[in-house]
Amino acid sequence: MVLEPWQERLQNCFGVCAPPRALFYAFDVALRFELGGDRELDPPIGRFLQAHQRARALARFAFRNSQSLYAVSASWGNDQGPKSDLQDLRAVLPTLNPEEPSFKETEDEEDPFDPVVAYWYVNQIGAPAGTRDQKMEELLWLALASDLGIRPAAIGSKTWLVDFDNAIILHAYDDRGLDIVAMDAQVLQPVYDTFKAWLLDYDRQKMDRVFHSA
Repeated sequence: MVLEPWQERLQNCFGVCAPPRALFYAFDVALRFELGGDRELDPPIGRFLQAHQRARALARFAFRNSQSLYAVSASWGNDQGPKSDLQDLRAVLPTLNPEEPSFKETEDEEDPFDPVVAYWYVNQIGAPAGTRDQKMEELLWLALASDLGIRPAAIGSKTWLVDFDNAIILHAYDDRGLDIVAMDAQVLQPVYDTFKAWLLDYDRQKMDRVFHSA
């Protein structure tokens, strides 16, 4: 398979040619945070506000030394194109053209008349830092709003934030949680130390072993 340039960068940096959906379990150096879980019984807006506040704080801290950040997005559909019109995602990433993906691949061929096809889009989130942070926070909003009936929302798509220079990937998979992975534990040690209270208890032992919890 011939890789696109961005896939080669992912392969060289992270050992994968596309971000895994279950990011935390695909890497040894990984953190998984709880976002809205402890407000499960709250009305959706309260849960969403907590999830977005935590995700924003984690992303800003994790990428505090980043000079260049990329949004790697995927949307799923069939051979005719993605099922989502990606309108809300394009509001944040105006250069994203649903008809011109960076790459597409067939993920499920069980139904030969309607296979599941993944469409991938790559967009650089540029400088200055204030503009970059705003776009980053808007992308997190779209990701977290999808399952809560809040709009706008990136329904039918997912976005991974990637810093190739520092080898960090961040993925808010929904309002429940967020994963951050890196190739060097020292890169994520400050994130672990600063936000230890938000770590997901279910996977805390695995994280403690990597980051030497006291």
